[in-house]
Amino acid sequence: FGDSLKSGLQYFVDSGYPALNIIREHFDYTAYTDFAEKISLVVFSGTKKYFPIRSGFSKWKMKGELLEVVRPDLVRSLTNLEPVSDRLFRVTDDGFCSLSFSGPFIFVAEEL
Repeated sequence: FGDSLKSGLQYFVDSGYPALNIIREHFDYTAYTDFAEKISLVVFSGTKKYFPIRSGFSKWKMKGELLEVVRPDLVRSLTNLEPVSDRLFRVTDDGFCSLSFSGPFIFVAEEL
């Protein structure tokens, strides 16, 4: 699937599509890193949706909601989020949560 996925993604980029939703059984962020800045991606896998974000990402979420950060080692600061496990963070209060990190983007996941 690796080469066919990359070929498919390249086709959509070359054809000028602005966004793409993908349904996959498993999510491997490395398959999408070459395309995350070229096309708006959302990957649905199981009960989650994965998408790339830029540093400074901010979104209103309800208290208790969970956000998975695929590369937590890149995170430099969190607002309104507390760690639950290595990659999982819980919103502490209703309101905006934000992430700052090193690098051009990271992938996060939300429950559907």
